[in-house]
Amino acid sequence: MASSMQKRRILYLAVYDPHVPYTGTGARGGEFVNYLARHDVVDLIYIEGSGHPGDPDLEAKFSGRISGIRRKVRIPFTHWDYFLFSPMLLRKAESFLRSNKYDYIFADYGLAARYGLILSGKKHLPFVYSSHNIEFRQYLGKARKDIRRWPLIPYVRCVERRGCKAALIVVAISEDDAAFYTRWIPREKIVVVPQGFDPEVFNPFYTPSSNDPLIVLFFGNYNISTNREVVRVTKERIVDEVLSEMPDVVFRFVGANPPSDWSHPRFEFTGFVDSVAEEIKRADVVISPM
Repeated sequence: MASSMQKRRILYLAVYDPHVPYTGTGARGGEFVNYLARHDVVDLIYIEGSGHPGDPDLEAKFSGRISGIRRKVRIPFTHWDYFLFSPMLLRKAESFLRSNKYDYIFADYGLAARYGLILSGKKHLPFVYSSHNIEFRQYLGKARKDIRRWPLIPYVRCVERRGCKAALIVVAISEDDAAFYTRWIPREKIVVVPQGFDPEVFNPFYTPSSNDPLIVLFFGNYNISTNREVVRVTKERIVDEVLSEMPDVVFRFVGANPPSDWSHPRFEFTGFVDSVAEEIKRADVVISPM
């Protein structure tokens, strides 16, 4: 084990709360932070929530999910700070950089690349950009249902592209995303860290439940438009067709911030649950929209 003098010093900037698994990004980001904190000296600055205001109950519940951080600062969520730019996050990062020495800046998710660009240029520090998605393409998809996304697409694409070009390393979520980024940067600058799962938890080797009625499961954070779309499509195009053939079925929607505008007598909205794995094992069918 390297001594503390040999550890890398990292300023980790996230535009979401990596403590709380509001989404797959939060789950993945929390693991990044924990991994780095086990091996390096990490200071963390993050915007609360995940594209939406934070949930105090969930923040309290998952407050201990991240460990080993030397110091951290939470930036209050506003739509401006998340979707455009957070002057407060930049000021806090500049303050950290004045009072501490760092070897790297880690810019985590989407528009975090903008802070990496600014601070790397000012302080002549290399930065790593972890993209999680090709974010401007996510905006293209979401803009079909939320027209407020359209004017942001050129801005998001510009930040991502410049961030990829300037970063020392770009961390991509899949080989497909890495292939896209080669339009902008050489493949040797890209490291793929795939979406992971624990095969000890998520596997088909368990005794199936015997449900009456049968359970069709979907899980996600319903502050995300694509997850709300699953509920809408299920109500408008699926549930009545299924019930006409199999009347004893319940559609169970698990996750934070359940929608209130697409109810149905055969819908159950549970809110956030402690174990998605147990919900999957309990279900007869799981909806996985592609």
